[in-house]
Amino acid sequence: MNHFLQKIKKGELENILTAMYSGHTGDAVLPRLERLDVRARTLFPNQTPIVLSVPGRTELGGNHTDHNHGIVCAASVDCDMLAMAFPVPEHTITVYSEGFPKPFSISLAQLKPNKSERGRTEALIRGMAALLGEKGYPAGGFCLFLDSTIPNGSGLSSSAAFEVLVGEIINHLFHDGTISAIEIARCGQQAENLFYGKPCGLMDQIACAFDGVSVIDFNDPAVPVVESIPFPAAENGFTLCVVNTGGDHVGLTADYKAIQDEMKACARFLGKPVLRDVLYQDFCTALPVMRKHVSDRALLRAMHFFQENERVKKMAEYLSRGNFQEFLEEVKKSGLSSWRLLQNCHVAGHIEKQNTALALAMTEQFIKNDGACRVHGGGFGGTIQCYIRNDRFSGYCRLLEPVFGTGSIFPVAVRKKAVVRLL
Repeated sequence: MNHFLQKIKKGELENILTAMYSGHTGDAVLPRLERLDVRARTLFPNQTPIVLSVPGRTELGGNHTDHNHGIVCAASVDCDMLAMAFPVPEHTITVYSEGFPKPFSISLAQLKPNKSERGRTEALIRGMAALLGEKGYPAGGFCLFLDSTIPNGSGLSSSAAFEVLVGEIINHLFHDGTISAIEIARCGQQAENLFYGKPCGLMDQIACAFDGVSVIDFNDPAVPVVESIPFPAAENGFTLCVVNTGGDHVGLTADYKAIQDEMKACARFLGKPVLRDVLYQDFCTALPVMRKHVSDRALLRAMHFFQENERVKKMAEYLSRGNFQEFLEEVKKSGLSSWRLLQNCHVAGHIEKQNTALALAMTEQFIKNDGACRVHGGGFGGTIQCYIRNDRFSGYCRLLEPVFGTGSIFPVAVRKKAVVRLL
């Protein structure tokens, strides 16, 4: 391990680290590894670990469309989970996490969903071990030493990153790296659905597992089509950032589920299981009759699906051509659609708490026509995503931080290499 750390100090891994981290995160990787090494060495003084990094993700377009087999645009980013893992003879998985004094363990002897673990990290570990085992990739015991720079409440998918990380540790410790990224991503989604209890789609896990910006078509969710495209935000003078508006996802599972349920209710009325199978013209023609059977909110959310799907296609086209300003116009439209049609910028019935909408309103007033903003990820109580001119970024922080807190604005950069095994 010391030899590996020396290679980093000498700059011998500079190329791969540059592909993983931007300037504001890359300098910190060595002290993070050194802290992990100090903690691990007390238990494993003579063993060499595997060292893995898995990034967080940001959604660029396609808000809440994957569960109805839509098209999304997402990217791996330069905040990550960095881990050392050691195989152990015991049939247990133990996690030591920076910032938490006590480790926790799960036994691999029992891999059924455990109701008492729902909503907890243990459920994700148990789920990944169980689901990969069902596909012919059983897990052995290991100890995991973890350091994360994915901020809590950032909407950058720490849960998906952790699922992919556990899957990749099992992959590299016990299966010689033969499990595909898409297989690990699928198991991550199922672990979150069946073990953790969150009805998420597959976008988060794919974005954490694949390099750079991905356009993901879920028309056949069993075999999603993933295409990589460029992302020239920095070259065009913009900082991509997320703003933590102070909410959290606790207690919002029903709100997330309602979005997909209401969209699917519209599809079922037209004889289809999901909206991707419905022609927009057929939906519009059926509106007078459909309104008697489904809620107005369901109709609006279905409209969002159809329009957002077409927007993502335009986003991908503009990014591929290098037309960044046109891309930003589609980002603005995506944000307005989520706010007006999808209605996930505040929790229904809680008019006193509209932190996401407030952050969007302040950002729109600040950027005017130069930049863009939109709700980020699940919405309701979490984060917004913004494109701010580099020379105006400090002014933006001065405007929003007194309202949402110091450090609430988190700049990110798209990561060229997603999952990386460093050692």
